[in-house]
Amino acid sequence: METSSHLLLHCNLFVSVWNHIYQWLGVSAVMPATVTDHFIQFSHIGVATKTRQSILQVIWFAIAWEIWKERNNKNFNAMESSISQVVDKIK
Repeated sequence: METSSHLLLHCNLFVSVWNHIYQWLGVSAVMPATVTDHFIQFSHIGVATKTRQSILQVIWFAIAWEIWKERNNKNFNAMESSISQVVDKIK
C-alpha cells in the first residue's frame, strides 16, 4: 500500500528529486519520517523570515505537485521522466 510519506519522501526516485532541490537551495537536511514534519522542516531551512517561509512553502507544494503528477504519469500513462526533468519542471 502506498502512503503519502512513501510517495513524497521515501520513494527512491523522489528522494533524488528532494536531494537535487536541497542542493539547488544550498542546504542539507535529514528526511523526516512524516510529510507534516518535512513540510515544517522545509519551511524553516535557512534564515526563517516570514517571506522566506512563504517562498519555501510554495516551493514545497510545487515539488509535491510534480511528484504527484510524475507518479500518475508513470502508473496510468506508462510515461516516466528523468530526475533532472522533474527537477527542471519544479524550478
